[in-house]
Amino acid sequence: MTARVRPKRVRMHCTLFGACAVFAAAQTAAFGIGSLPEGDKEEVRREHSSRRGVVEALILQFGQPSHEEILGRSYGCTARPCWKADMPGAVLAGLIWADMPSGHPVGGRWSGCKNRNIGLQLNGKLAAGACTMGYVIDGGKRSRGAQKTFYGEDHLNLYRTHFGDMQWMHAMAEHRGDEAQKTKQAMLAWARYLYGLSTTVAAEQIAINKPLSQVEPIAPLFSHDKRAWTSMTLFGTAQASAPEQVVRDMAFGALLHMVQDSYSESHLARDFSTADEKPLGVIKGFHTYPGQKAKCHQGADSDPMKDGWWETARGKAVVAASKQLIQYRTANASLDEVLPWFESEVFSLSATPSRAKSGFGSR
Repeated sequence: MTARVRPKRVRMHCTLFGACAVFAAAQTAAFGIGSLPEGDKEEVRREHSSRRGVVEALILQFGQPSHEEILGRSYGCTARPCWKADMPGAVLAGLIWADMPSGHPVGGRWSGCKNRNIGLQLNGKLAAGACTMGYVIDGGKRSRGAQKTFYGEDHLNLYRTHFGDMQWMHAMAEHRGDEAQKTKQAMLAWARYLYGLSTTVAAEQIAINKPLSQVEPIAPLFSHDKRAWTSMTLFGTAQASAPEQVVRDMAFGALLHMVQDSYSESHLARDFSTADEKPLGVIKGFHTYPGQKAKCHQGADSDPMKDGWWETARGKAVVAASKQLIQYRTANASLDEVLPWFESEVFSLSATPSRAKSGFGSR
């Protein structure tokens, strides 16, 4: 009998941006949903013993805390490990939440997971590590070769954000062939929502308990089965309420996550050849998760853990962009100032951007 998986109080460490690989063993997409402590790794192995090769590969991928490294440096930390630096805990939780959005499992696909909450909790701890891993495996397998498998509100947020209609949350296109401008506009809408939720400017703040179906930039995503969802629901499905500031800080962390993801070669192609004019780089085209090749370059996930990487144009740009966003929030900058910066600097497109392709390594 398979042991029941219980939630644990764990310290999560995310890989950078998410891996682009689709493992040949099961064509399962792997991406940064956080590494598991040794005890949880054993539970994951035990729970998914029939998929041992894939699980071992996934666990191996989750060992680089690159997102936290970037965040730490953006808050002024230059000594490793940066995630122990003095930075807001709820912002860090939001940074991780973006890779592990909370939600209810769809059915009882994995032993002990029925009616369980998975993903990151409002207290910054991971619920049901083996269950979460199971749904990562399931989502990757079921999305293989599909274009719209996980579109719509009846799917887990984890499925939608990594394989479906919300991939732009990770600076990726919804599906192959999408025009770059479409993905950019979706990212700008998400940025408008997250900054509006996290801003300290009272006149521009989005109310925590306002239904998302009434929040204009993202209303179409939460207008049917989830029409009663609020920002509290989004960041803590079926969990107890958290202090308002925790949710606002988590939203800011999720926004920083999207900015950081936009500097991963696994997610999109950037050009730094005009760094004097565009120091943050310009986007040449986006990638998408479904349909990615099994053989895919994986080094981009751990690049920030290499000392020399921080002196590259990409390394400098991702820290500079994150720092600037933090400064905007600290200075109570308005949306009228922040959104044009996203439009013309961080998410600037090249003159002739390509349509979305399957993934890094298939350009």
